[in-house]
Amino acid sequence: SIEIVDDTAVENYETIELTLSNPSSNVKLTAQNQHTYTIVDNEAGLAWDGLMWYYSDDPSTALFVNASGQLEWSPEKGGQFITRLPEHDLSYTGAVVEVSYLWMTDGDHDCPDCFDCDLYCLDDDITCIAGTSDMRVGLFEADGEYITDDGFDTSSSIFSGYKGYAWRFGPNMKAGPTRWVDCTGEVHKTGNFQKKAASSSNLMTTNDGLEDYIPGFELPPGEWSLSTVRLERLSSSSVETSITLNDRTYTWTDGDDDDQPQKIDVLAVHMRNGRPYSRLVLESLWRPPPEAWDPSPVDGAVN
Repeated sequence: SIEIVDDTAVENYETIELTLSNPSSNVKLTAQNQHTYTIVDNEAGLAWDGLMWYYSDDPSTALFVNASGQLEWSPEKGGQFITRLPEHDLSYTGAVVEVSYLWMTDGDHDCPDCFDCDLYCLDDDITCIAGTSDMRVGLFEADGEYITDDGFDTSSSIFSGYKGYAWRFGPNMKAGPTRWVDCTGEVHKTGNFQKKAASSSNLMTTNDGLEDYIPGFELPPGEWSLSTVRLERLSSSSVETSITLNDRTYTWTDGDDDDQPQKIDVLAVHMRNGRPYSRLVLESLWRPPPEAWDPSPVDGAVN
């Protein structure tokens, strides 16, 4: 065995050659008994679920792998994390791209009445409709450029040329009304489907390309649910987009073939508004379900 110690120092790549010997006549080696490995030490990104994830701030402790092996985020206004996916074809009729994780969000939720103008505590409760959606999840086709380090700009020129869709939603928010004007005249929305134009350098922050409303999902804070974002090509000019959480599914169909992605190879998560979330936790479907796990916050991080 080889012990590898991870620290904060960035070191040059190291190449290790292993040669297997045969100390016992009871063991037979194959003809290939020498193997070469390269250790890359660059401290860039976070490895989880077989992918590399990058965060918009650097340095930051907001995104980490918790003690239960889950990807955990302490949501902050304007924060965004992103990963490159294995390429999924979306060019032919019937093609489906689907990304699923177990999802849990928690945070403040003690506003007695989200619609009471005298209390006006809607901004302090993740179950209230407030702002222009809470979480934003997107699937995109890159144009050959990818984020490869932390501290990237959410309006980076890298995103110019990206095509795809975002789902802007309130995971714990009440289902409706989907649009509400409060007593001060401010407009609030539960969320929207969104299509990204290839010409835009902004991935999910702006309000360009908004489509149908997405009602709130009413997931109880601190509880787990299967979450799925899905794209299906219905024809050469039509793509159905859908999002599922808390056993509720909402769909919108894009019938405009301009800027429709032909493949998907990027996943991103973003929070535009400063809502009082304490954590977003994603769990891979490849591991046992977390029903028996303690969902209380954990200390420490594995990088």
